[in-house]
Amino acid sequence: MSLPSHQAALSAARRLFRQKGVVPDRVLADPILRSWRRCAESGQDMRDVRLPELLTQGELREELDRHAALRRLCAPVMAEMKQRARDAGGLVVLTDAAGLVLDSGGSADFLDRASRLALAPGASWSEAAAGTNAIGTALVERHAIVVQGAEHYFEPNRVLTCAAMPILDPTGRTLGLLDLTCHADGRWRGAGDSLRAAIDRVERGLFEDLASSCMLLRLHEQPGGLAQDAAAMLAFDGDVLVAANRHACSLLGIDRAGLGVFRYDDLFAGTPGQAAAAGRLHRQDGRMLHVSVRWPGDEQGGRRGKLKVIGIGGIPPISPVRSDPPVRPVAPVPRVPPAAPVTRDPDHPAQDLPMSDVPAQDRRARGSRGQDDAARSRPGRPTAARGARMPDAGAMSPASSASYWFDPVTLGELGRTVRLLDAGVAVLLQGETGVGKEVFARQMHQRSARAGGPFVAVNCAALPETLIESELFGYEDGAFTGARRQGSKGLLRQAQGGVLFLDEIGDMPLTLQARLLRVLQAREVTPLGGGRAVPVDFALICATHQALDIGIGRGAVVDGGGLGAAGSGGVAPTGRVGATGAPPVAVSGPVRSDLYFRIAEYTVRLPALREHADRASIVRALWQAACGDGGPRLSADVVRLLSDYAWPGNFRQLSTTLRTLRVLAGDEDVRVDMLSADIRGALPVLGAEAVAGTLQGMTDAAIRTALQACDGNVSQAARRLGVHRSTLYRRVKSGAD
Repeated sequence: MSLPSHQAALSAARRLFRQKGVVPDRVLADPILRSWRRCAESGQDMRDVRLPELLTQGELREELDRHAALRRLCAPVMAEMKQRARDAGGLVVLTDAAGLVLDSGGSADFLDRASRLALAPGASWSEAAAGTNAIGTALVERHAIVVQGAEHYFEPNRVLTCAAMPILDPTGRTLGLLDLTCHADGRWRGAGDSLRAAIDRVERGLFEDLASSCMLLRLHEQPGGLAQDAAAMLAFDGDVLVAANRHACSLLGIDRAGLGVFRYDDLFAGTPGQAAAAGRLHRQDGRMLHVSVRWPGDEQGGRRGKLKVIGIGGIPPISPVRSDPPVRPVAPVPRVPPAAPVTRDPDHPAQDLPMSDVPAQDRRARGSRGQDDAARSRPGRPTAARGARMPDAGAMSPASSASYWFDPVTLGELGRTVRLLDAGVAVLLQGETGVGKEVFARQMHQRSARAGGPFVAVNCAALPETLIESELFGYEDGAFTGARRQGSKGLLRQAQGGVLFLDEIGDMPLTLQARLLRVLQAREVTPLGGGRAVPVDFALICATHQALDIGIGRGAVVDGGGLGAAGSGGVAPTGRVGATGAPPVAVSGPVRSDLYFRIAEYTVRLPALREHADRASIVRALWQAACGDGGPRLSADVVRLLSDYAWPGNFRQLSTTLRTLRVLAGDEDVRVDMLSADIRGALPVLGAEAVAGTLQGMTDAAIRTALQACDGNVSQAARRLGVHRSTLYRRVKSGAD
């Protein structure tokens, strides 16, 4: 659509929006429409002549002083962009995080007009002050925005076309914004590229200032890209990711919710020292990236002393992350799995190597934190008090910890839940048996601020109903016949300072649910036979493999996942973390609604293994983790059968099967006849059930019936259906994938 035609369509859309609050489809981009609606809901009228009011000279000097660090940081970029703006007949604007103009410059002719529109230092261009505009809307949407002509909310601003992009610090906080503005009927060639390049240059400068205290990684798919401002940049404090620029988030498929939570080996194989020596590393999805590593304190290309990231424009400085275990050496992995493995347990023997056995580069990555960690007990180690119901030691051994793999979506959810756990929000994990709920809970504990405290796991379904009350709440001497003379603290008190994990919460008797609710509300527990309440402090994680039947109180029945009781749950497409998906086949006993709303302030649904799109890669990844490069190989037919199997026991069943195959294979490659009969004879998975009555549903039903009648023989089933064997195989394979 030509520019005049587009502006005419916008004028018609503005009239329709004023009259009925709607606009025709495909006239406005979604961010612009959302901004129009925000402005209308705040009572703004499109026809108003609402020019931003300038600050007084005294107020402006105060704001300029407050943002002096941001202005110094952007000064080289602003000088260059002002020259480009003069050549293009436009204007470049620097604002703070609230949309207050701090600096502007460019074409002298345009500047005269801009002064009448208050595009000058001291003017506010927030949405609240100026309606829909590139500056205010980009700050709300937190990404680059272009607003053309009549897309502006207020009539006087229709003469402008603006492009704006926020300036983010290494942790993702908005520091300010750069805006390029020209006449609505004009054209600034390459404005978008110039804006992105300017933002990249500023944000790179912010990253360089972390060099004295963090290990910096620069990543790119091409070796020549490492020197570019658009290279992906990561900062690690020890082995904990504390900063990532927007290019790193895009390249690795992560979001900044994982800052302070993700570890180096959640994202990459090997160690930083190995990556630095090779000049490349492998992502956990198997892709190779070129890398340059700068160790803490290196001055190579740095700007130490010029600018500290000490808080710009009133934004507090980057806070040091909590103390966590330092970077640990691992064996190099030439072939890397497609999804991130569960982080090594602190008991991994490779992590207990003396400093002399650690590569020099990795010792440097530890920094001063390594010395601090050596002087104290390892905070990530789950230490349960005596009597706590803990899984056996093998539950988190190095071998079994590689039996569960977290993809980027699950890792992102892990980052969010760790932050919620630190904030005291109760988390409910939902998922079928074997998907790794306890592994996920342990990772939450080990990466949280409570990592130094105990992790007390309680299986509510395993404790006898007659004993569960005394086991949970404890008892005093003589509370009942057979009680210990010294009494018992109870599992709730044993979790003091740490994390309490209540597995199969739906199997807790109703009589005890009221007592547990009281503990969660009052944060104190009264032992049996005792009259004095004891304060308790623990974070709570609950789990269930069944749909919780909220049959008592004011609650409503919920399905197998989705929004939490407080409306804070993560929602994602079906089959992913936080998705509603299909509910578990079984339903637990009744759960009090008031208790549910205490334990499910945020819910996470861990997907079943069959819901993962690339099961073949997961099979290869777990086999690689278990056997390494020197072990037996899985043939293509074995991988296909393992990928097509439905895995009702999920990761637990798959890891057991792979361990069995490793024993049977010995020094040979794994053959199909080594698989158990149920896997060899299983029908291929056809993927998610199609809606009954639809063409897709009838097709799936016909294929399933034919395969069952032919005992899974695809050739015979194809003849029965009257289609070519390759056609049927592609249909079955596409459903499995």
